Amino acid sequence: TNRTDEALRLLKQRGLPQSRELHLLAGRIFFETGDYKMTEKHLAKAMDTGLNTIEPDDVLMRAEALYRNGQGESALPFYRHLEQHEAYADQAGYRIAQIHMASDNRGPGLNLLHTLVEKARSPLWRKMAAETLAMEKI
Repeated sequence: TNRTDEALRLLKQRGLPQSRELHLLAGRIFFETGDYKMTEKHLAKAMDTGLNTIEPDDVLMRAEALYRNGQGESALPFYRHLEQHEAYADQAGYRIAQIHMASDNRGPGLNLLHTLVEKARSPLWRKMAAETLAMEKI
């Protein structure tokens, strides 16, 4: 309801009730404001029962929060989980490739990018993979 500042202030107070729904909401709000550390904190609490009980959108948010905080290796299990969901497979594959490339594991990263260029369902992620490969050649 366009009251994000108020929501953030409330979410940072001590003594809030602990519930999965509140942690999911908090994770979403913190993600929208770019506070990826708090996003990860709340989504980790919401996901303590496993990934199959959480919507893929929320798994993606947690993976992205970790990735954007420079914790790509920690994000890998979440991206790998998302590869099993058709709507998220291309994005997850692209991020996995980026993580491999950043961690001196270039071979698997390049292979994933080539696979995306050839087989990605999404034109956006196909294009991103092609552009990344082109930049690698420079």
